[in-house]
Amino acid sequence: MLTTQSIVTFAEYLDNAAKSNTCYELVQGNLVPMTPATFLHTWIAKFLERLFDQQIMTHSYSWVTYRETVGLRIGTNTVRLPDVVVAPLSAVENLKMNSSVIQSAVPLVVETISPSLIHENYQAKLQDYQSINVQEYWIVNPLELNKVSIYKGQDNNYQLTIFEQNQPIQSQVFPELKVTPNQIFAASAQGC
Repeated sequence: MLTTQSIVTFAEYLDNAAKSNTCYELVQGNLVPMTPATFLHTWIAKFLERLFDQQIMTHSYSWVTYRETVGLRIGTNTVRLPDVVVAPLSAVENLKMNSSVIQSAVPLVVETISPSLIHENYQAKLQDYQSINVQEYWIVNPLELNKVSIYKGQDNNYQLTIFEQNQPIQSQVFPELKVTPNQIFAASAQGC
């Protein structure tokens, strides 16, 4: 069994994931144990997964949505486990018997802020997702009164737009989406 002290390769990470009951991210070769999410965190992810699934079905996009279980490979020895990821079907079709780590670009990723990971979500994960050309990175922040920050890829750079309260969220990945931060948090308060 690997320890959190040794440098881990991507292949060792996949092998460890198949044998371990603990969920880890791999960050620059270091195993980072993931703690169980709060209920609020889980409700937000579930609500957004359902919302994105509706958009995918309505508009016949060739995408699939995953919540809290699928990793994204970033570079040589980093794997992130986003709260929600929208992936092209083509990226996962041939991976049925493999560990669920996507190794190609995806249109959208969502992370919900936890008090202990504020810097990680706004700095390190932002850079990681930008480096693999994630089109849109959402940061849902229940710590700052119903605030959703969306980083949209444009000319190899992210442009930030912050949506608050009843402001309609504008998504370039889902242009027909109709939701506000208040709706996201109201749904989460009801357990989705």
